[in-house]
Amino acid sequence: MRNTQRVMMSFGLLILFLGIGPFVHAQDTDEGMFSGQFLMGYRLVNIDGVESKYNQHINLDDGARLFNVQLNYEPPDSQELVDLLELDATNLGGDPFETFRLSLRKYGKYDFSYQRRKSVYFYEDIMPHESFDFHTFNFERTIDTASLNMQLTDKAKLHLGFNRYDKEGNSVTTLDVSRDEFEFDKPVDEVKNEYRLALDYKLHDKVTVVLEEKVRDYENTNSLFLPGASIGEDPEDPTVLDYFFYDQPYDYESFAHTIRINSRPTDRLTVLAAATIESLDMDVHFAERGAGIAYTGDPFTSDLEGAGSIERDIQLYDADLSFLVTDRVMLVGGVKYHDFEQNGDLAVHGEENIGEWDYSITGVEGGVQFQISSAMVVTGGLRHESREVDIAQTLEGELESESPEDTKLTGIFGNFSWRISEALRLTTDYQLGSVDDPFTLASPTDHHRFRARARYMMNSGFSLTGSYLLHRFENDNSEWTADQDQVNLHVGYRRENFDCALGYGLMLVKREVDQEITTVGFGGGDVFEFPILYEGETHLVTGRARLDINDQWAVGGNVNFYDNTESEPVTQLNLRSFVEVAFANNYLLNVSYRYVDFEEEDGLNDYSANIGEFSVGYRW
Repeated sequence: MRNTQRVMMSFGLLILFLGIGPFVHAQDTDEGMFSGQFLMGYRLVNIDGVESKYNQHINLDDGARLFNVQLNYEPPDSQELVDLLELDATNLGGDPFETFRLSLRKYGKYDFSYQRRKSVYFYEDIMPHESFDFHTFNFERTIDTASLNMQLTDKAKLHLGFNRYDKEGNSVTTLDVSRDEFEFDKPVDEVKNEYRLALDYKLHDKVTVVLEEKVRDYENTNSLFLPGASIGEDPEDPTVLDYFFYDQPYDYESFAHTIRINSRPTDRLTVLAAATIESLDMDVHFAERGAGIAYTGDPFTSDLEGAGSIERDIQLYDADLSFLVTDRVMLVGGVKYHDFEQNGDLAVHGEENIGEWDYSITGVEGGVQFQISSAMVVTGGLRHESREVDIAQTLEGELESESPEDTKLTGIFGNFSWRISEALRLTTDYQLGSVDDPFTLASPTDHHRFRARARYMMNSGFSLTGSYLLHRFENDNSEWTADQDQVNLHVGYRRENFDCALGYGLMLVKREVDQEITTVGFGGGDVFEFPILYEGETHLVTGRARLDINDQWAVGGNVNFYDNTESEPVTQLNLRSFVEVAFANNYLLNVSYRYVDFEEEDGLNDYSANIGEFSVGYRW
């Protein structure tokens, strides 16, 4: 029913634009008031292989679509209520990714925009359940964003806005009940709203103050149920479930109050300061009902109910300053203080569990920026942070506190920028961080990050960009290491009627740790090695080209090739070609063909797809 409504709406828009298109072109083109276009057509899809994996990656179906609508209105008379109106919509009529955008603007008065984005996420892996727990997802996400900025006076601006995130659908998850695994249906239903109000006021030429209020609310049904009686994943295990329901819905409301001050007391000194105080209140309810046979072979029933709440308070204070010592030397620095306090309780059948979590972070950094010449700048500095953590929780009915050791982070940072010529520019930056007591065994005690980027542009339309990124993580306590190297190259060429580009990317990833596991048993446990190693070598090749043969004909295409080796070998090839025709009477014709081929080493999820699209439209 929903797809039928979308298709009917698309046909309605097509009839509307077909009706007004020639009229708008005849009446308003000379005055430059209206411009735009639309494309509507049909898509054909043929899939060979595992359709569920295709839906996870591409998820395009057959059918009629409104591929694109663009409408721009810009009246020549500045006395109109609006100076610019823009409307854009893409992929309406049932595609997994739909967008709609509307904006209105009156220069010096207001700026309004609204955007809606819809996306469908699908996941279902056919791998055997012995490999990992079985999960599926099939839900739709809708994001609405609106903002209104008003210039009240020469000194005051008012900002209004809201964001809404809605996720709805279904999923399947696997849980352990009485030493056996069962597959549960888990509906997806969550909504988050955010409302924003801000006043931007210029006290005088050197001080601007921003006051901002944000309100958020969130709801999640968070439930699952067994769709019918089940013997579980292991038929030889005695565990059986006759029925099972689990509900833990929760919702919260939060308020954030922020003040930001941008000031320039002197021509050489700039100070930016901000403070935010945020509070959150969450309510949670719990219910579990089930019956069956336990792993011991005895009957069991479960009938639990409970309720709880969480309160959270956050304080954030930041300040940054820059001072121009000379025309070539600038001092930069900043301080911050973050305080987080949270406490929660959950009571089930009269037994209350309480948890408290408090931590604070204090940080300071400072550096020097030196302009060696008009084309060369170097910056360097130091950074220090300290974190204090206090944790309390109920153990055997008593609230016990734990204060882990304070964590301290010390680091250095630096960057270098050199405009070698008008066509060539080089930038590099480096960061080093050292943590004396990380919170987890997978958190780094040392982190190195280096990035370099070069760009070469010529007046002839040729451009060349290259970059290199290095990450090195290690934990001295667990000997866990994580390395990443990434190289990107991009070559482009653009002329009046021709545009092409070719790119190559290489990513090398390695995660490794050698663990010792001690089993629990009488008289002491056994110790055995449990090494973990993940490696990845990814190659990505991209290319695109477009040739405008004349004012009516254009051809082009693009290619994407992805290849990953080592731990999880995967390859994917994505090819697309198109022809665009603009007739003399402003009617449009687009034809495109797309080929997708996906392969895994074991071949269980392989597929190939042929996608053809045909669309007609009008441009004015």
